[in-house]
Order: sequence, then C-alpha cells, then structure tokens
Amino acid sequence: MTLHDLKEKHDRLKKLDGGGLFKRAAYKTFGSDTHRYKFNTCLTKEALESFEKSFGSTLPTDYKNFLSQIGNGGSAPAYGLLPLPEWNIEFEIRDNNFLSTDFPHIDKWNVTQDFNTDDEDYSETAEFQKWEGRIFFK
Repeated sequence: MTLHDLKEKHDRLKKLDGGGLFKRAAYKTFGSDTHRYKFNTCLTKEALESFEKSFGSTLPTDYKNFLSQIGNGGSAPAYGLLPLPEWNIEFEIRDNNFLSTDFPHIDKWNVTQDFNTDDEDYSETAEFQKWEGRIFFK
C-alpha cells in the first residue's frame, strides 16, 4: 500500500465516521473523538535526521516517509499515534542507547501471565511487574 492509498483510505474513514456533512452523531469509532482524524504537522528531513543522530538509530524508510509526508502522529486506531518525540512517554527509559540496541525478541515466545486481570489494581501487583519486566527487559 502506498502513502497515497493510505491517505485515501483515511479520508474515507473520516467521512464515514466523523467528517461527513450533516452527521447527527459524529465520531462513533473508539478514540476518534480524541484525534478527529487529524494528523500532526509533518516532520522535516532535518528533524528526522536529528532524532536518528540523537539516538544512534535509523528509522525505517516507510515510517520516515509517513512522518514527513502524512503526519507526525495523530489520527490512528484508538486514541491515535503519539508524535515521534514522545516515543518514550510510557516507558521513561533513560538509556540513550536503547533505540540503537538490537531488538531482543527474535524468536516466538509467550510469557505466562501469573496475575488476575479481573483485579482492577492488577498492574500494581508484584506478579504483573515481574511479567512486565520479562516482556520489556528480557
């Protein structure tokens, strides 16, 4: 799929869900009322090069094209894509070499889930934190 095809499909979704004229109930798709099918301003070639240099990594060509020609985050499933500079918002990783290290998960694997997701505070349990550590920091 080309970027042009992607943009056309995106525009059709916008019309169907929230951007069409005379819609009584716009933005029914989960999260679309947050991003409203808008992309953030595209990144310049210089901004992309600066990001890559800062983290000693090279972004995939298709992703760079998306960031420079479609938008730097915004519209996407659920609440949308985060802008590139916010890549670390959830993990709070302090290792500047993190993005340049090889991805550790190259084989199929499943980590046994030893916590109860019915408990609304499951993410605070020792079992969950152990599981999360095995997934993200194997």
